[in-house]
Amino acid sequence: MIELITTFSSRLNEALTIRGMNAVDLVKRTGISDATISQYRSGYAKPKEDKLMMLSNALDVNPVWLMGLNVPMECDSSCKTAKPQPIDISRSEYKLIVAFRSADKGTKNSVMKLLDLENTEKNIVNG
Repeated sequence: MIELITTFSSRLNEALTIRGMNAVDLVKRTGISDATISQYRSGYAKPKEDKLMMLSNALDVNPVWLMGLNVPMECDSSCKTAKPQPIDISRSEYKLIVAFRSADKGTKNSVMKLLDLENTEKNIVNG
């Protein structure tokens, strides 16, 4: 079972360290702005699919690993060209995701507590 085990920003920073690169190197290899790379590294923002693929190619890592999932870091030939498969969700589920993403931090924390995901997520990340 594939599960989230860490954050995108943690994986990005880990990949940079492993590859002996810094943010400037990543900017040069991807063409993504320094400010955007900084936001990714701090956890303030996450990349969309096209930027994720640029980052994973520049770092030579599996894009699914870069997203924080428990898959191997090293990328075989298929993951460089493969695009993430769409997830089949209902319109109601989509609306919930959109509403959650646009909510403020307090609302998100309340929802996480209500769903009892806060402790689960902390255990996965810290565990």
